[in-house]
Amino acid sequence: MKKLFLLALTAVLFYGCSKSNSGSSAKPSATQWTLNGVTYTGVTTGYNDTSSGLGILVSVDAKGNSLSVIFFSHPSANGTYVVTDESPTPANSVTIQMYVYNGSSGEIYTSTGKAGDQLDLTIVNEKVKVSFTDITLANGSTTATGTGTALQQ
Repeated sequence: MKKLFLLALTAVLFYGCSKSNSGSSAKPSATQWTLNGVTYTGVTTGYNDTSSGLGILVSVDAKGNSLSVIFFSHPSANGTYVVTDESPTPANSVTIQMYVYNGSSGEIYTSTGKAGDQLDLTIVNEKVKVSFTDITLANGSTTATGTGTALQQ
C-alpha cells in the first residue's frame, strides 16, 4: 500500500512539475541515474514539500522511467542522509525509488536500507541537489545497484 501511495504521489508530482521546453534551447541535464548498469537522463526534475510532511524530489526521463527521493524531514541544509527501506527512522533518512519501464510493464525498485547506504544533499541556489553511489535497491527478491545525481530544476 505504501509503495502504491509513493508511486501515485510521484505521478502527481511529475505532472505538476513538468514544464514545456518548446521555444527554448535545451541544455544538458544535471540529472542522471543508473540502475544495474543502465543509465537514465532526467528531462524534468522537481521538488515538492507535501502536506503530509514529506519532501519529494522526482526526475523523469523521456520514456517515463523515474527516480524518486523521499525525505522524511524537509531538507534545509547540506548534509548526509541515511538511505532506508521506507522507514522514517532516523530523522535524517530518505528512501530512494527507481521506476523502470521494461517495454510491457513497469518495475519499482526501492532502497533496502543496507548498512552504509547514504545520500549526499546540497542546496544549490535554493535548489535541492542529491547524489548517491552504489546503493542497494530491490524489486521483490530481485536486487539491483543504483547510482545517481539529481538537481531540482
